[in-house]
Amino acid sequence: MSGHEDPVGLDAVRAQIEVSRACMVLVRAALADGLTVEQAAERGTDFPPQWVAFFYRLLSTD
Repeated sequence: MSGHEDPVGLDAVRAQIEVSRACMVLVRAALADGLTVEQAAERGTDFPPQWVAFFYRLLSTD
């Protein structure tokens, strides 16, 4: 179909899930250590700051 991206393979989806899980682990540890979102982003240099901020907000409301 015009205007749509090609389908993503299952391996790519699994890889993305693993990266997302790793970011959540980092953010959970940062929250447990009492870090701010900025400090968590500094610690998580392997992840885009937007991801860290998203999971920080999501997980800090548990």
